[in-house]
Amino acid sequence: MKHPPVFENAGQSPVTSRNLIAVKSVQILIFCVIACCYCNSGFAQESAKLPEAGRRLQEAYRKSIEAAIKPTRDRYVADLKKLQQQAMKAGSIGDALAFQYEIEDVLVGHMFGDWSSVEGRVNIRADHTAVWENGSNTATWEIRGNEMILKWKQGGGIVFVYSISKSGDVLRGKRIDPNGGSEQITATRIRR
Repeated sequence: MKHPPVFENAGQSPVTSRNLIAVKSVQILIFCVIACCYCNSGFAQESAKLPEAGRRLQEAYRKSIEAAIKPTRDRYVADLKKLQQQAMKAGSIGDALAFQYEIEDVLVGHMFGDWSSVEGRVNIRADHTAVWENGSNTATWEIRGNEMILKWKQGGGIVFVYSISKSGDVLRGKRIDPNGGSEQITATRIRR
């Protein structure tokens, strides 16, 4: 049986190449954890703002990605809708709902995250909830056609209706108050 090479370590326990690989793996893992924490921190967001030329290049990059994946996404959603209809015809409500949730995730998955508007910040979550920046208000959301509808619990039933964003960087819609009044609203993605 072949043994890994042993390195002498000045009177301490022998260090094998297997131990060195394990130590390097742990070091890489620690680096990755620190990098993730940094990237998700506000400091990284402030220090990593792109100049105008970089933002234009980034926008072109995102549009290219959207153009490339759109046909595949559209075909996937169409196939999911067919499966959902088959499940409903077969009376399998649980399967039909599962297909509906997958369709919603595909259509609005890029809308999850932090958004900023003149009224403040909101975090739209995959679990069909949204939370105001300081946790003072929560909402549930659903998809109706090409719109995402957020129903806020506090504020007397205020509703935000956003058109499903294709670019993923700006949400446009209307704010409807319980008295029937409405106004146009825009929210912009907060990039980390």
